[in-house]
Amino acid sequence: DMTAWSMGKVAATSLILNAFNTIDPQSPDVEHIRQWLILQKEAKNWGTSVSTSDAIASILLSGKSMTVPVSVPVIKVGKKNVTPDTVDSLLGYFRQDISSLNPSEASVSVAKQKGIPSWGAVFCRYKSEMSEIKAAGCDDVEISKELFVKSSDKDKTVWIDTDSMKVGDVVQVNLTIITKRDMDYVAIIDDRGACFEPVEQLPQPIYAEGICFYRENRDEATNIFVTHLPKGTYRLSYELYVNNAGQYSAGVASLQSQYAPALSAHSAGSIINVTNQ
Repeated sequence: DMTAWSMGKVAATSLILNAFNTIDPQSPDVEHIRQWLILQKEAKNWGTSVSTSDAIASILLSGKSMTVPVSVPVIKVGKKNVTPDTVDSLLGYFRQDISSLNPSEASVSVAKQKGIPSWGAVFCRYKSEMSEIKAAGCDDVEISKELFVKSSDKDKTVWIDTDSMKVGDVVQVNLTIITKRDMDYVAIIDDRGACFEPVEQLPQPIYAEGICFYRENRDEATNIFVTHLPKGTYRLSYELYVNNAGQYSAGVASLQSQYAPALSAHSAGSIINVTNQ
């Protein structure tokens, strides 16, 4: 039915779930479809209030019950239990600092209530020299950053990959994003070296693989935002002027889902040398 597919994936899948549950409520595919719908909510907008209501109704009217009280999962860092200070009485959500458990190089284990969906993440924060930061991502997303200096070969413009440049050069920033799942509301912050000034000062859209990204300049970084990012590989580029000589950090590009902060990544840090000539 073309009408069903025009609703979008979530609404169409809700109809499919209803059909599976009506024909064979004991089918293992019922639980798989319910799980898919719930996981879409982790990093995506379910759409209109109508499609959201349909999805919730389909989940609650099919398969095993998901409305029973949920017990707190048993989380261990090494052999030490993580005891949350407070737990949300309805959602079971909690956030806990585990620094006191000496988590460095320790394994984290989670034992949760069987048959009830849940998700979580472990965040690590630390301070380091910008040039010493190594690229990091997760299973679902990664980002890398490269700088190219504008040059010419006869009548042809070429871009040279180098960490040395001179005042007056035009530099192209290339950001490569690889995502293995669909995400909505993704923010990218590209820290800008102190020797750079954007060629294009005004906010404007940039395009990659048919997707529109909105870019705006700030004093220390270039911010890029995209409402819907389907899984795939994207290359974003924009240009900067080199306006000061010296040694500078090239800046780190970071990406994060605004719905699911655990879906994040950042590029590696590096040092660039700028000469007057």
